[in-house]
Amino acid sequence: MCRYAHHQYKPHYACFQCRKTFKRQLLGDITGNSKSAWQNYEAKCPQCGAFMVSMGMDFEAPPQNDLEKWKMMEGLYMLGETFHSCGCGGPGYRPRDHKQYIAYLEKLAEQYTRQLDSYKNTIPKTEDIFKAIVHWETRIMAVQAEMQKT
Repeated sequence: MCRYAHHQYKPHYACFQCRKTFKRQLLGDITGNSKSAWQNYEAKCPQCGAFMVSMGMDFEAPPQNDLEKWKMMEGLYMLGETFHSCGCGGPGYRPRDHKQYIAYLEKLAEQYTRQLDSYKNTIPKTEDIFKAIVHWETRIMAVQAEMQKT
C-alpha cells in the first residue's frame, strides 16, 4: 500500500548553494483547508534566497559538510533524477560514493543509448520518432556532461 496515500506530507526542498533542505508548508496548512493543493509559487531558501528544488518526500540530504555527496545530488537533479514516489518502491537509488555515482551514470548512459537505438531503428520515421531521437540524444549528452564534471 502506498505510504503517502492517506496523509499529506510536506514536500522536501533542497538548496544546493547552502546545502540545506527544508520541508515546505502545504497550502492547506496556511488556509486551513486540508483538501487544498500545494503552494504553486516557487520556493526560496530562507537562508540565501536562492530558488530551491523539489527533491521528493524520500530525499535524504547528505551532511551539510559533505560537498561530494551534495554535488552528486545536484547532478542527479540536473539529470531529472529525484526522490518522488508513492512510497511503495522505496526511496530510489542513492549512490554512496564517487565510484558508485560514476557507475550509475554509465548505466544510465547505456539505458538511454538503448532507447535511442530503438528509435533510430524504427521504420517509418515519423515526426514523433524524430522528436524521440532528439530527446534521447539530449539526455545522453547531459549524462556525458555530468560524467566529465565529476
